[in-house]
Parts: sequence; structure tokens; C-alpha cells
Amino acid sequence: NFFQLIGDVTNENFLEKLVSDTVAKFGKLDVLVNNAGGSSIVHYGKTIEDTPMSDFDNMVAVNVRPALRLSQLAVPHLEKT
Repeated sequence: NFFQLIGDVTNENFLEKLVSDTVAKFGKLDVLVNNAGGSSIVHYGKTIEDTPMSDFDNMVAVNVRPALRLSQLAVPHLEKT
């Protein structure tokens, strides 16, 4: 079976929909693969002092927070399987 959802991993509602729709489609959740992420080359070659905190915050919002949140949402379903 193929199932696809397209959305923004920085959006809490999308993360909830991702888990709930997947469970609704397949009846269970066997595994979670957190593989979304991204980076920016805007500051490539610049020193750490020249990197705005807003860029760091964006990196965490895209690469770290969704992995934790999806894990939190998936664990109850994973424990069942």
C-alpha cells in the first residue's frame, strides 16, 4: 500500500494529521522514520558570530523539533505493535 501526505513538518496540525491519518489508513503504526530536514547555505563560509539566531531557530524548528514531536505522537501507537 502506498500512502502520501504532503505538508510542513514545522506545523503542529500537520504532524498530528500525519500520525492520525497513517493509523487510520493502515490500522496501526509499526515504525517511525524521522527523515525530514533541511539546511541553508546562506551563511556558508561565515563565522559563527555572523550567523543570526533566527537562522539557528529555524534549523531547530525544521530538523529537531519535528523529530521529537512525531516521536511523542507515535509512541502510543508503536507500543501497541
